[in-house]
Amino acid sequence: MMQYTYILINFFTVIICFLASFDRRIEFNKLFGKFLLSSTIVAIPFIMWDIWFTGKGVWWFDYRYTLGVKISGLPIEEWLFFYCIPFACVFTYYCIEKFFKLAWADLFNNLIVFTAVIVLCVAGLLYYERIYTLLTVIVTLIT
Repeated sequence: MMQYTYILINFFTVIICFLASFDRRIEFNKLFGKFLLSSTIVAIPFIMWDIWFTGKGVWWFDYRYTLGVKISGLPIEEWLFFYCIPFACVFTYYCIEKFFKLAWADLFNNLIVFTAVIVLCVAGLLYYERIYTLLTVIVTLIT
């Protein structure tokens, strides 16, 4: 049963959002094509990043929790992760934006970005000897 852990995490993350997408009040299903295209564009560099770091031994997967199917050294569940998790996040954001008036939240954008930059800089300084953490901090700060 352990080998189904990662696939079940993906499944349970996305299933309720997927089913709710067809609700006539939401109709997120009409945006599936745009979501898949944009997610693929975003997933490509992240998947390449995972392949590279996995190949270097910096990043790894405990294959006891996967089905054992690999593509370019990554478990199939990791590939699906880059669609399932963004789908749940984008769907949730779409619904919140659709059903709630959150214009007031824009006031916090600068504070959130400023705080994130400070936290990333501190993390980069504390863990500079860890290549994965350092590169993640640098790339995040650049973007």
